[in-house]
Amino acid sequence: GGANSFRKDLADLIVDRAFFPTKGPYPRNESEYQARLKKAKSLVSVAVQDVVEMLDPIMTASAQARKAIKTTKAPSLSYAVADAKEQLRELTASGFLSRTQWGWLQQYPRYLEAIQIRLRKIGKNGVTRDQSGHKIIGECLSRYRQRAAEHAERDHFDPQLDYYRWMIEELRVSLFAQELGTAIPVSEVRLEKQWEKVGE
Repeated sequence: GGANSFRKDLADLIVDRAFFPTKGPYPRNESEYQARLKKAKSLVSVAVQDVVEMLDPIMTASAQARKAIKTTKAPSLSYAVADAKEQLRELTASGFLSRTQWGWLQQYPRYLEAIQIRLRKIGKNGVTRDQSGHKIIGECLSRYRQRAAEHAERDHFDPQLDYYRWMIEELRVSLFAQELGTAIPVSEVRLEKQWEKVGE
């Protein structure tokens, strides 16, 4: 069930944090693996603490985003609500904890808070400005999803495409919740330049 799947995802993330707390080479032979395993055992409690501290704000912000989506009722905002639902679904899809790089996982509370801010701001700033940003994000997402599907068919992972995906998330923050700030410099021009690095 969903709860079992989530527990497994959580366990996988803890193991990953214990085995690979920093970037570095994978063990290349049995002795290196055993040395890494011994070190990992000593790091499990630290990994658990890291994950718990990171998970709490994600779960809180996720619940608040869901509430914002549920309480935004105006028919004129249905396009933004649908987009926010899809964004939340993709961010928190089954397996997201172990599948998402730690650095990006740490940005999740901000991404989720941006959903609330966007839906709150629309009422004040009007729909026109939001729709402009929505169009930009939609175009970026469309080509990302098409290329990601093509890569998935070939079981190919392109780090440049993955980075582009997170740039879209940062662009959302920049367009809809600028006050939260971005983790990386981001703009339409920067996304265009990044797209040029993405493999076929």
